[in-house]
Amino acid sequence: MFWSPYMNLHRVAASLVFTLSLSAQAAVTSTFDTDAEGWSGLTARPSENSAPIHDAGPFGAYSATGGNSGGYFRLPDPDDQDTFFSAPAQFLGNQSSAVGGTLSYDLYTDASINYAGPNVVLQGGGVTLVYVPATQPAVQNNWVTVSVALAPSAAWHLGSAGGGAASAADFQAALGNLNRLWISAETHSPVEEISGLDNVQLAAAVPEPATAALMLLGVAAMAGIQSRRHVVAR
Repeated sequence: MFWSPYMNLHRVAASLVFTLSLSAQAAVTSTFDTDAEGWSGLTARPSENSAPIHDAGPFGAYSATGGNSGGYFRLPDPDDQDTFFSAPAQFLGNQSSAVGGTLSYDLYTDASINYAGPNVVLQGGGVTLVYVPATQPAVQNNWVTVSVALAPSAAWHLGSAGGGAASAADFQAALGNLNRLWISAETHSPVEEISGLDNVQLAAAVPEPATAALMLLGVAAMAGIQSRRHVVAR
């Protein structure tokens, strides 16, 4: 069988391209095209000093029209607690690939914005992470796309909305065995609003173009070294 010093490098390059393409494709999604896809709504007692505690539910229902676009999950605010959309099983379990990735979703509310509590709650591996952005992303009577980086930042807190900063290890623990993913539907106080959720995506981290380019350049450099060695050996 013919062999050249480039064969292994070609395999490495092909493997690298394949891995990068998988990273770009790996995502869990809900588009609500035909049904609620297992999503539900619930309420939780908010606290600055402890994680939100499930209070009541499930609530909410699928709506075939009015989403962004097509169907969506519709959740009327049922009480004076914080209201959340609760993710189904396909978003839970081992989501380690999402560490450093993003959670994105489209959010709608029909009420004025006067409340800003926890926007996202992740719980798993004995860890609770609470995302509290500086401003409420919702816009009255409009769909808005929200993108949340699943990595340490000033907005991510450990244990509660008033907890300390979450670390990279905390994200590894929570997303490695995720058993709860909540997205806030609470934008107004007192009880009044109807909120909607559409186009949810839990996406894996994708290498920056510069990083991918450097990796490919490294393979090219290795090919050059192998070529020179092959010429000298002859």
